[in-house]
Amino acid sequence: MTSILAGLSPALTKALSTAQIASLQPSDIAVMTTAQAAVLSAAQVDALSKSALQSLSSAQIQAIATSTIAGVAAAQVAALTPAQIAAMTAAQIAALTTAEIEALTTSDIAALSTAQAEALTPAQMAALTAAQAGALTAKDVGVLSSAQINDLSAQALEALNGLTAAQFAGFTAKTIGALSATQFAALIASTAGTLTAVQAAGLTTTEIHALTAAETAALSTSVVSALSTTQIGALSAAQAAALTVKQITVLSATQIGALTTAALGGFGASQIADLTATQAAVLSATQVNALSVASLTGFSSAAFAGIVGKLSAATLGSMSTQTFDSLLGSHLSLISTSALQGIGVADLSSLTSAELASFTSTQLAAMSSAQLAVVHGASVNPILADAKAQEVNGSLSYAGMLTVLQDADSGGMTAQKMTGLQELAAELNASGGIQTSAYVQQITDDVVLGNSANAHWNGGSSTATALGNLTASSTQTQLQELIGKWFLGTDLPSTNLTAAGQTNYAVTYQAVTEPLFTTSNDTTPSTSNINQGYLGDCYFLSAIGENALQDPTTIENMITENANGTYSVEFQINGKADYVTVNDELPEVPNGTAWYPGTNLYFENGNGALWAPLVEKAFAQLDEQSGVATGELGANGDAYEDIAGGWWQGLTEVTGQSVNSYSASSSILSTLQTAFSSHEDVIMGTGDGNAPSGSNLVAGHMFMVTGVNAAAGTVSLLNPWGTAGAGSGLLMSFTDSISTLAADGAMFGVTTGKSALG
Repeated sequence: MTSILAGLSPALTKALSTAQIASLQPSDIAVMTTAQAAVLSAAQVDALSKSALQSLSSAQIQAIATSTIAGVAAAQVAALTPAQIAAMTAAQIAALTTAEIEALTTSDIAALSTAQAEALTPAQMAALTAAQAGALTAKDVGVLSSAQINDLSAQALEALNGLTAAQFAGFTAKTIGALSATQFAALIASTAGTLTAVQAAGLTTTEIHALTAAETAALSTSVVSALSTTQIGALSAAQAAALTVKQITVLSATQIGALTTAALGGFGASQIADLTATQAAVLSATQVNALSVASLTGFSSAAFAGIVGKLSAATLGSMSTQTFDSLLGSHLSLISTSALQGIGVADLSSLTSAELASFTSTQLAAMSSAQLAVVHGASVNPILADAKAQEVNGSLSYAGMLTVLQDADSGGMTAQKMTGLQELAAELNASGGIQTSAYVQQITDDVVLGNSANAHWNGGSSTATALGNLTASSTQTQLQELIGKWFLGTDLPSTNLTAAGQTNYAVTYQAVTEPLFTTSNDTTPSTSNINQGYLGDCYFLSAIGENALQDPTTIENMITENANGTYSVEFQINGKADYVTVNDELPEVPNGTAWYPGTNLYFENGNGALWAPLVEKAFAQLDEQSGVATGELGANGDAYEDIAGGWWQGLTEVTGQSVNSYSASSSILSTLQTAFSSHEDVIMGTGDGNAPSGSNLVAGHMFMVTGVNAAAGTVSLLNPWGTAGAGSGLLMSFTDSISTLAADGAMFGVTTGKSALG
């Protein structure tokens, strides 16, 4: 049977319907001329059956117009055999749509010739899948231009095999960033030196890690200076160690700061030597201390000055004496105080006297006694040197002296320490010696030279234990307790009231956070702060209340807060100041226990201000010293019960003035009025059981005098019970006639002058 194509002109062939084309068999295709193939339309090609399509010869395929090729359905292109694809011209391949490219099998792709590969357009390259790209032969890949490769997707790019260095030179940053680690490693080996700054911007941390030491060293300075902090942070120790002088020189401060401690650990002394002072200055303390001691020796003097203050105690401690001397000798004043502990005695001993003299006062204050002994010379008392180092503006503060004593307590006492402390005590406020406050001098003497109160340590317990004065053989604990007694107020008075004939309740010491003076009603010490608790010390509370009434500044001068939350309290004993230190802990009953209104405090509660309860506690601590007037028990012990019951000694030991005693009578009213108006302290004590019926007087009790009216013959009084006496049925503030007071057998105590603290 003759084929319908036989003898047809190209024009008639072009006129065949798609139905006629669809009826063509492989035998018909065999007689098709190239002229007939050349006029086929896309619709006619699409109408060919698969068997007819796959019968087209290479010549017939090549004869089909490129415009026709572009219109052929993707399914028809997919039906072509790899041989037919290979037979297409470069122009025909370039005419394929992205849909047609996507329809090609990996076998089709593998069949492409180098000419066809070179003809692939940007759109076609972008359409290639990873599987298709992986099917390209090495020859085909070898002829692809950098521009073509730059058009590939990241997935397709990673699948390519056979990339060349020449292609690499034209890669964009995006393409370089899309390379697989294997591809990058293969390409960079011979091209690291040609990598551009623009390309370097695309390097991933994985690619950075893939660089060998040699490749790292081959990077141009423009590339190195263009690396981001993330890229710089990806460098390993080996890569950092490979950086050249030129490369290190161009690193910015930001880049230097981005280097990891591991990478910096790879820097040798020669590389450290290349860092400028500006670069070194941005290194963090962590980075600096990651460097080996050998590397540290590489810094120039100017650069080293910028990192000295960041060296840690551990780093300084790891240096040999020789290295310490050579490195730090001219930079000693820059060492941080926290790092000073890393300097050994041997290190200090290697320094010259001029170098030792360069340590600052702040640094000296942070040194140990052993270090100071070297700095100031072996013949110098290290404790005295420590004290001099603590001086600020030529004076030694409470905090400075506390530091000196706490430095000395390490390991307990020795003969050398004892001598050193005694020399220090002798220096205090001596001509040309160490200047300090009278308070600090006295409590230092109490610790170092002794005090009768040192016989026992109580610490809040009901039973005291032996303590003793400081000696050359004292233990660390003994010195710590002596410091606690005089500097920290931790030798808390016993709250056991058995000897005073009172019932004991469950009491514990608790820190109290109320203000020292300010309350809701008063901004200075006042009588409203006097609220006697479960202790018969009305004589003392009346004395300090009267003192606050007559001149509040005397109380303000009496108690002063230290920076560590403790308080110094000044009394007047035998004509001279005597100081006690108290902390903010006061005896309290448990929550929920029925006690005085609005407070859990066991004794004086201060009504919202701390000064009165703290002074009361200080008086109990003061009472432990021999020579101090005691309460009715006649005992000198660190206990509240030892200040229970008294007469005028409270006035004397608070004001420093002697006291005149007067029996209540009309003849003394003018004397009382004159004294009261002159701001001398006046208090009154009642007799035992002679108060008239209905009176507000209490037998055997002390009162503050708040006013005297000689013309009216009256005296105004204030009961120190304060708010604690609200349930007694008595008035706390009242006025009585002198005749009523005389009938009660009352006595008045009047100071011979104003308080010495005024």
